[in-house]
Amino acid sequence: MADGWPDRWLVLALPAVAVGCDCSGPRSADAIAAEQLSLPVLYLTAEGEEVTAPSNLSDVMIAPRSRRLAFRAYQCINPDCPNRDRGSKGRPFLFAWPDPLWRIGDKGDVEYEVVEDRMGEIVMRGGTAEPTCPGCLTHRNVRSESAEERQRYRDWVVYYELPESAARSRQLDAEYRDRKGLGGKPAALSP
Repeated sequence: MADGWPDRWLVLALPAVAVGCDCSGPRSADAIAAEQLSLPVLYLTAEGEEVTAPSNLSDVMIAPRSRRLAFRAYQCINPDCPNRDRGSKGRPFLFAWPDPLWRIGDKGDVEYEVVEDRMGEIVMRGGTAEPTCPGCLTHRNVRSESAEERQRYRDWVVYYELPESAARSRQLDAEYRDRKGLGGKPAALSP
């Protein structure tokens, strides 16, 4: 090598680094899925405290401020829901599905009590067997409703998605479709 060659090489390479050359190519499906799973979601305590955290934590977490259990926020999309107009902060009415089998353990971590009949135990302790809109529940006769009617109410209860997470999720879906060459066709994330 001639004297000064490495110095000249650095002078030529530095402009490419300075302009932010990203030579890594498209992200992998795993990288896109990992970001999708880490998008922020809303959790609620029984007292109404809101916590925003990555969705890959769990459906339950400990609220950092109050040290109380916080559960994923749900919304009801039933067009006739009595709580439809009760939302606040520009959002729909939100509620949690507190599972009484979760608790904060002696060491300050989240623990789940394992029981033989999970759904029966949840109902016996005052919970509901599945996420249920409290507004719709006031107009239902759960004991006598048909399986089809019960399924319809189940389908109306969905996770609440923060607007910024929904927007980013659409961008990630588009990035995945572009990566797979699917154009505008929707696709589930997979390798």
